[in-house]
Amino acid sequence: MDEDYHAKVNSLISQFALAPRVALAERPERLTADALSGWMKERMEADNAQFLDIDPEQFEGQSHYRDLTLDQWDNLRDLIDNVAAQGRMIRQVLVGGRKQDLEVVAERINTSIFANNKQRPRKLGTRTDEDNRASNYQALKYGVIKARAMARELDGWRDDGPVQQALIAQIDKAELAKVIKLQEVGKDLTDLFIRHFGGNHIRNGLRALKKKVYVSELENTEFVATMRQEDILSMALNWGNADNRVKLAQGFTLTEAQIEAIFEEHLTEADWKFVQEVWDYVNSFWPEIAALEKRTTGVTPAKVEAEPSTVTTSDGQEIELAGGYYPLRYDPRGDPEAPDPMHMDMGELTKYGRFGTAQTNRGHTKQRQAPGNRPVQLGFEVLFQHVNMVVNDLTMREAIESAYRTLNASPVRTAIGRTTGLQVYRQLDMWMRDVAVGSTIAEEGWSKWADRLRAGVSVAAMG
Repeated sequence: MDEDYHAKVNSLISQFALAPRVALAERPERLTADALSGWMKERMEADNAQFLDIDPEQFEGQSHYRDLTLDQWDNLRDLIDNVAAQGRMIRQVLVGGRKQDLEVVAERINTSIFANNKQRPRKLGTRTDEDNRASNYQALKYGVIKARAMARELDGWRDDGPVQQALIAQIDKAELAKVIKLQEVGKDLTDLFIRHFGGNHIRNGLRALKKKVYVSELENTEFVATMRQEDILSMALNWGNADNRVKLAQGFTLTEAQIEAIFEEHLTEADWKFVQEVWDYVNSFWPEIAALEKRTTGVTPAKVEAEPSTVTTSDGQEIELAGGYYPLRYDPRGDPEAPDPMHMDMGELTKYGRFGTAQTNRGHTKQRQAPGNRPVQLGFEVLFQHVNMVVNDLTMREAIESAYRTLNASPVRTAIGRTTGLQVYRQLDMWMRDVAVGSTIAEEGWSKWADRLRAGVSVAAMG
C-alpha cells in the first residue's frame, strides 16, 4: 500500500481506538474532517483515486468507536476500507489481464522507450523560431497519427511492445468485451419487448405505446390530461422502490394516490408483468456491479431495496409485485445543471462514468438527496441508456483507469517527453480522455436504437 494512504488508514484506526493502545508518542497525528477532506481531494486530482461519497464531517468531535451511531460506524468502516483499497490500487495496473506493480511496469516502459528511440537534446534559453516551427510540425504530425501508431513508434515499431501491452491492448480487450456484452443486451431487450408487445406484429404493438390516452386523474391539474402509454409504463417502472416513488410524486407534484389511480385506470395485468420483468432484468446486473465496486473501492456495496406492493389492474384484479430497482433520471429539459462529460477532467470522467454505482444504496441515496421538485424523466430511453452505461462501466472502467495510471506515471511521461516529445504524450492523454468520454456519452446510439425499436425495426434489420 502507498505510504501516504497507509498513514491515513493508521490515523483513522488509532483515532477511533480500533487497534491496541500504543504509547502517546507513537500515535499518528489526529485527522480533522477538513484535513481528511482536503487530502482526499488532492489524491483524487493527483492519483485519480476514487473515494466513496462519505463526508468526514460526520466524525468530527468523536474519539472512540463506541461513541459512533450504527450508521457512522458503517461509514467509518467503509471509509477505512476505501482508503486502503485506493492505496493499493494506485500502485497496480493491468497488463495482459493480470495485476502488476505500477513502478515495475513504468520502469519497463521507460527503459524500452529510451532503448528504441533517440533521446532529444535538451535546450537552455528562450525558444527560437526554429524551435517553434519544429513544435508546430510535431503537433501536426502527431495530431493525425492514431494512438496505436504512436504506441508502436514508442515501442521501436515492434508489435506487442510494453507500451502497447500496457495501454492499447488493455483498451482493445475492454472494447471487445463491451461490444460482445452490448450485443447480448440488445438481444435480451429486443426479446423482452417482442414478448410483451409483439403480438402478431411488433410494429403495431410498439405503435400503440406511443398513442396518447386520456388520463382523468390529470384533470384540474397543471398537466395536460393526456399521456402516452409508454410514459405511464415508465411511471410504473419507478414504482418498485421507496426512493423512486417519492421522487416521482414530488417531481410531478402529484400524490401517490393520484399516481396509483393513473395506474389503475390504464395498466393491465400484462403491463405489470412487463414492469416486473424489466425490474428483474435490471437487477440481473447486480452481482457484476457489486463485484466491480468491491474490486475498485474495497467496499461491498449495499443494494437499493425493492419494495413489494399490491396493485389493482385496469380490469379490477389485485396482483402482488416484488418491486425492484430502476434508474432514477431527471428530465434534462428541467435540469440545466446536468453534467457535461465533454468538459470534465479525467478524474471527473472516471467518477461520472461509474453508472453501476447508482444501483448501490449509497449511489442511489445521493440521487435521492437532489432537490425534490425536478421532474423524473419518462420514456424507455432511461432503460436503454442505463443498461448501456452499466455495460460500459462493467467492461471499461478498470481498463481505462489502469491505462491512465500507466500513462501518467512519472517514468513514462519522462521517457516520452525526452524522446518523441511532449506532443506524443499530449495526444495519448487526449486519446485516453476520448476513450473515457466515449464510454460516458455512448448512450446516444442507444437512444437511436430505442427509436428504431419503437418504429418496429428488428435487430436483424438494423445490421
